[in-house]
Amino acid sequence: MSPVTSTRPTALDASMAEYPRAVRASMASLAAAPRSASPLPPESGLLPSAAGMITLMFAVIAVQRRIVDLTRRINPEKQGSVYDFQFRKKWLASCDEAERQRIGRAAYRSYAVTTYACLFVWLALVMVNVLVPIGPLPIAAVM
Repeated sequence: MSPVTSTRPTALDASMAEYPRAVRASMASLAAAPRSASPLPPESGLLPSAAGMITLMFAVIAVQRRIVDLTRRINPEKQGSVYDFQFRKKWLASCDEAERQRIGRAAYRSYAVTTYACLFVWLALVMVNVLVPIGPLPIAAVM
């Protein structure tokens, strides 16, 4: 049994009349292409990406632990474990006033650099959006 095809023009046919023949042919083939159930392409693997992210997280924690252990070996008065949820509070409590002041200056400097970097990325995305319409999501993500 053959599928029944309609000979009446559809809205897609009417809207495609203004495009050149090659564009109409590619649009028609895209409209007729079967849709997959997954929004991700079949060759992309979410599981390998998640495994890579978790592996990277553990690697970062291991490097941080080594740096903290080295710092504690150099300065035995430092307290705290990287695996403790109250690490920052304990580490800051074991610092003297000069170290706290340096930490505060470094925090402000990183805040200022991040603010300027986000402003630069936002302006770059606005300029790219003027040239190539990428939509509002990348621009809103920086804000």
